[in-house]
Amino acid sequence: MENILNRYAILLIVCISGFLNFCNCLSNNGSLVIEDTKSQKILSRSKRYLVFPEGSSFSAATCFTIGIIGNPSDQFISWALNWGVAYELPTNQSYFVGLSPVIARRFRRDLYGKLELAMDDMGYNGKSCVLKALCQSHQYFNRQGSNMIEEILRTIFSLPKQKVFSFEHRDLNDYDLAHRQGRKKSNCEELYPNCGFSLLDLALGRYSKPPQDFNFM
Repeated sequence: MENILNRYAILLIVCISGFLNFCNCLSNNGSLVIEDTKSQKILSRSKRYLVFPEGSSFSAATCFTIGIIGNPSDQFISWALNWGVAYELPTNQSYFVGLSPVIARRFRRDLYGKLELAMDDMGYNGKSCVLKALCQSHQYFNRQGSNMIEEILRTIFSLPKQKVFSFEHRDLNDYDLAHRQGRKKSNCEELYPNCGFSLLDLALGRYSKPPQDFNFM
């Protein structure tokens, strides 16, 4: 029972962190091109960025409730998990110009660190599980995800192709190496044996199937 609750908590952290990670993803290239058929002029407008007043934040709160029917006893209990987060909105877009890969890796490192800490507290090897997920990501989602959950997971557990700079945090070298091992079709189970399960399989619900001898009623 405790392991099931722990894994639901990990899945919740992954989903919420993935949502915040989408808020952090910024693109610095591209333009909007409009062709005026009357004047035959091509108008080009660069992408604009929204800057919020200093101190602005985005807040989100969610509550997950799970009903459980005892087996063999038919007693019913419910388990709820409440979660609230606040994300500080950007106030100066100039910080992000020309540093897209560096910023993407920085946000990923912050996210991975939180996941590792949460899993360590639950008794798992957090670092090994995150590295394993980074290794498996390219093999699981070698194309654009076919649904929202897969697309979120693909975005979270992927890193820019550009090499890590020397001034970046040293943990990024481990994350980058794990992701590149996945691109090489390496055996992620053998590379990271200290993690007994897959974060990606957990998030995709592949551990949710009850045993064959489970008597629901």
